[in-house]
Amino acid sequence: MTSKMLATNEHAEAKAEGELVATGLVSGYHQSPILSGIDLRVRRGEVLCVLGANGAGKSTLARTLVGLLPLRQGEIVLDGEAVGHLPVGDRVVRGLSLVPEGRALFPSLRVADNLRLGAFSRNRAQLAAAVDDVLDLFPALRPRLRQLAGTLSGGEQQMLAIGRALVARPNYLVLDEPSLGLAPIIVDRILGKVRELADSAMGIVLIEQNASLALSISDFAVVMERGVKVVEGPAKDIATDDAVVRAYFGGVGRSETATHSPKTRIRESGERNQ
Repeated sequence: MTSKMLATNEHAEAKAEGELVATGLVSGYHQSPILSGIDLRVRRGEVLCVLGANGAGKSTLARTLVGLLPLRQGEIVLDGEAVGHLPVGDRVVRGLSLVPEGRALFPSLRVADNLRLGAFSRNRAQLAAAVDDVLDLFPALRPRLRQLAGTLSGGEQQMLAIGRALVARPNYLVLDEPSLGLAPIIVDRILGKVRELADSAMGIVLIEQNASLALSISDFAVVMERGVKVVEGPAKDIATDDAVVRAYFGGVGRSETATHSPKTRIRESGERNQ
């Protein structure tokens, strides 16, 4: 993937350095709120990983950021523009795309057709260039363009799901559990590409259960529990914080006395985000 794909979202072209900021997010399903005042920030060129157990609210966060779930309270600002009231398509046009959990491909359509479905407001030449960039990033998909998506391996399907989102040429990409169901060697390859995208000036929100690997490619991290943010800080500090590892990742700390990095902030799980 070259920086060409990552710098051509017309709406944010003038923003050499932008950021996605969410403040006080409250969202959920029906009458049941799941998120309770979540704040986060990711700049272009950074990976922010969002960690937590099943039921922590990670996928709800992803769906709220991109507009699949309505925002009850709070705000989402994309490169200086409030977008929390906008529908999904308008957020995509402004440079925010989602790779959903489970991939959500169309298995009976060809690989090429699935990629084309990711295009928003693109003419034929722009679409062809965007697809070609995706195939440069994931060359394994090039010989499979005429193959049905449902016949791909799990790793190839995940590449296709990411590629479909990239065809819209986003400046920010939200990935929901991209390692789910994949062999470790494929996970390494996929997350390596995610880091490559960030290094090419894309902002990444990476939602993952594979904490150690996600932290290894991330700049910053937050840990969620029951809809609130309970830990936040630089990824390298969270990865080596005894108390965080013991409490949230089921690991064993480096010493018998749990210690906190001064750069890592820990909240009680019942405390709301301010």
